Amino acid sequence: MSTAQIVLLAGIALGVAAVMGVLWRPLLFASVDPDVAQARGVRTGLLGLIFLFVLAVTVTEAAQLVGTLLVLSLAITPAAAAQRLSASPSAVSLLSVIFAIVSAEGGLLLSFQFASVKPSVLIVAISFSFYILARLFGPFMMNRQRQRTLPSGQRIGDQGSSLAELHHD
Repeated sequence: MSTAQIVLLAGIALGVAAVMGVLWRPLLFASVDPDVAQARGVRTGLLGLIFLFVLAVTVTEAAQLVGTLLVLSLAITPAAAAQRLSASPSAVSLLSVIFAIVSAEGGLLLSFQFASVKPSVLIVAISFSFYILARLFGPFMMNRQRQRTLPSGQRIGDQGSSLAELHHD
């Protein structure tokens, strides 16, 4: 890639980050409950179009740098893994970014050790490993989150506790 292409890519990345910073809350609201968001005045149709445009620009620019298959792998697999580990949209977003960065950096570093294997293969392998681990340990993590201690000291899921008891605490 030329210097001009890298500068253009950096400018697009800054633009995408700015747009996503502005749209984060309404996009999250519309993603979690579109009917309520629309009733509260969020223009979900326009928001969806803007998000698709930003996603298309991001994938198109990144594909020039690393290839379409790798971009899709880094966009889908880390998010799927993160979704298995948390129900919080913010935590899922943060985890998916961390998984993608670790996959990309880990694949590049491993490619120095295994020169006969292309970095993209190693990146996808690490990303998929995150998904497999999340698939295996995700139910345990989600169950653990559900059994957090309530203010009364009673745990959700303890035997003998009913919804009525939890409601009155």
